Amino acid sequence: QSEVEIMRTYKFNEVCKTKTEEEIYDLFATASIIVSKLNVEPLYPIDAELKYTKSIRKLGVCAVNHTRKTTSIYLTDSCLLFDDDMILNTLIHELLHTLPNCQDHKLSWKTYAEQIQKMTGINISRVANVEDSTSKINYKYIVKCRACGAEWGYGRMAKVVKNPSEYRCRCKGELERIR
Repeated sequence: QSEVEIMRTYKFNEVCKTKTEEEIYDLFATASIIVSKLNVEPLYPIDAELKYTKSIRKLGVCAVNHTRKTTSIYLTDSCLLFDDDMILNTLIHELLHTLPNCQDHKLSWKTYAEQIQKMTGINISRVANVEDSTSKINYKYIVKCRACGAEWGYGRMAKVVKNPSEYRCRCKGELERIR
C-alpha cells in the first residue's frame, strides 16, 4: 500500500465505525451505475476516490472544479452513520450534480431525480429527512436550541460556538453552547 492509501484508509476508519470502506465503494459503484442509466455524460470526469468531510449540515458534497475540469464526491461523517439506503441516496444525489446544468437543485436536477425514481423507486430528494446525528459523532462543541432542542456539533471553535446568543435556530429559538 502507498502512503496515500494508508492515510486515506486510516482517515476513513477514524470516521466510519459501522461500515468498511469496501462497502462504501460498492454503494458508490451502484450509484454510478444507476446514474449512468440516464445516458447523460457528466460535465467533467469524476474522481474515482471518494473523499470525506466533517460537515454536519450536509450528508454529501459534489465539488465541481471548472478550472481543472474535474469533479470530486465527498461524504460527510454524518452520512456514514446511516444505513446503506441513505448512503446510496446521498451518492446518487451528489452524482446528479455532476451532470450538465445540475450544479443546483433546479429543473434539470429535479428532472433527473424524477427519472431515477421512476427507474428504481429511489426518491432522491433535495434535503435529507434524517434524525439528528450530532449525538452519534463525538464533536468537540455542541450548540443546542433552547426552544426546540435541535443540536449542532462542531469540531472547531466557530462563531456560533463562541457567541451562541447572537444566533437563532430555524424555529427562532435562542441557542446555547452545551459543550
